[in-house]
Amino acid sequence: MEFPMIYLLIPFGVVVLATTLFVMFNFFHIAHFGLQGTKSSIVLLVYCFSFVGLLIFITQILGSLSWETNVSLDWLFFSTYLL
Repeated sequence: MEFPMIYLLIPFGVVVLATTLFVMFNFFHIAHFGLQGTKSSIVLLVYCFSFVGLLIFITQILGSLSWETNVSLDWLFFSTYLL
């Protein structure tokens, strides 16, 4: 059983979308209910910059991969190592 590696981006995209929604909810919650001074503003900035930095890092890693290659799952289902 073989499929193009680009199909692995679909569940990854769902996870990134859910994470982005979670980060937006946290940003709103911190900004609306927890923003009391300079320290909480710094925490909010560090939170946002770390998320954006992580997205940039992941984009660079994913951009370096060859997505036209096929992934084979034959070793998982028809392995002679299990016998």
